[in-house]
Amino acid sequence: MFGSIIKGKTHKDSDIDTCIISPVFGKDRQRERVLLMNLREGISDLIEPHPYSEKDFQNSYDSLSSQIKQTGLKIF
Repeated sequence: MFGSIIKGKTHKDSDIDTCIISPVFGKDRQRERVLLMNLREGISDLIEPHPYSEKDFQNSYDSLSSQIKQTGLKIF
């Protein structure tokens, strides 16, 4: 998890940013994100999934993954 909820800076429109790392991701991030958004149905529309393969997550040029590594909370 990362973002405003982890930083303690939530507001009424805050979502729950989640980074999901899996070896099945990395082919089409947009399609993978839509899949994860469909899976959240019936749980919470506040969950904002961000899929990554391990390789993509380790990319130092990806500003979002860098932010997640610096400020995120690892959950298993």
